Amino acid sequence: MNRLYIVIALLMGIIFTGCTNQHHELTEQKISQIESQILTEWEKISITIEKSDTEGYASFISPDFILMASQGSVFYSKEEYIVNVRKWFATRKNTAIEKENIIVTVLSENIALLDQESVFQVSYKNDSVQRVQHAASFVFKKEPSGWLIVHGHESFIDIE
Repeated sequence: MNRLYIVIALLMGIIFTGCTNQHHELTEQKISQIESQILTEWEKISITIEKSDTEGYASFISPDFILMASQGSVFYSKEEYIVNVRKWFATRKNTAIEKENIIVTVLSENIALLDQESVFQVSYKNDSVQRVQHAASFVFKKEPSGWLIVHGHESFIDIE
C-alpha cells in the first residue's frame, strides 16, 4: 500500500511539473516600447481627427471592434460608428486638439488603454467655432497590422 502512495505521489509530481503557469511578466523595457507604439499610433489618429478624415480615422479601428460610447450614444459595430463619425466630420473644417494630457496603461503584451483629457476647438463649415473639454478612453489591441482600437468611450462639454 505504501508503494501505491509513493507511485501516486511521483505521478502527481510529474504531472504538476508539466503544468507550470506560463505567465509572462512584462519588463519595463517592453512596457516602455508598447507605450511608445501606442503614442505613435495616437499621434497619427489625432491627425485624422484634426483633418476630419473619416477614412483615415476608420483605418485605426479594428475589424474586431466591440463598441464605442459617445455622449450617451453607443455604437455596437465599426460600420455604425464610422457612419456617425462621417456625419460629425462632414460639418467641420478642422479640429485643433489642445492641452492634451495622455496616459497609456499597458495591460498585457497585446492590450493597452489610452486615456486622454484635452480641449478640442472645432471650426465648422458655417464659420462657427466650438470649444469643448474632451475626455476619451480607448482600448487598443495588437493585431497583425498594428495597434488598433477595439473599444472606446468619450464625453465632452462646451467650455466657451
